[in-house]
Amino acid sequence: MKKLLLLLVVLLVVPSFGSFYLDGTVGAVVRHLEATRVNNSSSMGISGCHFEADGRYVCDDAKSVSSLEESSVGYTGCGLFLSARFGGKFKGAFALFADVEFEETRGKTKGRKKGEDDSDPRSVNLLAGPGVTIYPFFHRENSDFQNFYVSAIGDIGLSGGGGIGLFAVSLTLEVGYLWPMSERFNMGVAMAGNVLSTDSFESKMKDEGGYGVWVGLKFVKK
Repeated sequence: MKKLLLLLVVLLVVPSFGSFYLDGTVGAVVRHLEATRVNNSSSMGISGCHFEADGRYVCDDAKSVSSLEESSVGYTGCGLFLSARFGGKFKGAFALFADVEFEETRGKTKGRKKGEDDSDPRSVNLLAGPGVTIYPFFHRENSDFQNFYVSAIGDIGLSGGGGIGLFAVSLTLEVGYLWPMSERFNMGVAMAGNVLSTDSFESKMKDEGGYGVWVGLKFVKK
């Protein structure tokens, strides 16, 4: 709820104090997810062995013994990445924005049991959250570095693939460079990496998470 309120502040309040900022990206992404799966394993064991009074060594009836086995499962795929950002920019130095991301990949799984359906493994991400972009060299007019930027974004939403994840929290770090197309519009290239903490709400899965890397074309109004 707190992050939702922050998004509303960014969308409604921030642009009134600075110039309107609009940012769109299309790119290619590589996504990796992994988790530990806990399985119940049953085996037959013999317990209660003892010596009788006549010296015989006797064991009670065999019984089922349960234990927990852990195995690593994972997913790796590549596909399409899209994002849109809306907010405000202040004196050319930095921008605050609300971020919305969509991602879909297809790939391969590992660690699946024999017989499990993995004919069409894929992942889908739908995330939203606040972010900031900083132009560290904005004060250097006519410099080749003036339009270099760094962004940091924190998102929450839906993310999963290969039977791993459902709800996710994401942290992204992005770097890029923009070329002016006009007084207000810019086009550039960007590269980013993020880490995910996911939860599928399944008791058999734990330590869920992953990471991703994307590169793309960026279109910015500032």
